[in-house]
Amino acid sequence: LSTNNFNENDSVSLLIVLPFQNGDIKYIRVKAEIVRITVNLSTKVASINFNEIEGNDRRRIVQYCFEQELKLRNG
Repeated sequence: LSTNNFNENDSVSLLIVLPFQNGDIKYIRVKAEIVRITVNLSTKVASINFNEIEGNDRRRIVQYCFEQELKLRNG
């Protein structure tokens, strides 16, 4: 998500690609709102709030985050 064209409180439609460790790739379409834009060194980071998201999509995002956390801990 390039934050150059977005401002806080903007509504956006996102396509999130989740490549799971088992080789599955899930695509999630979601409507969200830009909550905050921060600058970390020379990188802009947008914090978003999902406005409309299906329960299955929410579970997939949580599962993906959990997999990534385990991957970081296990090296």
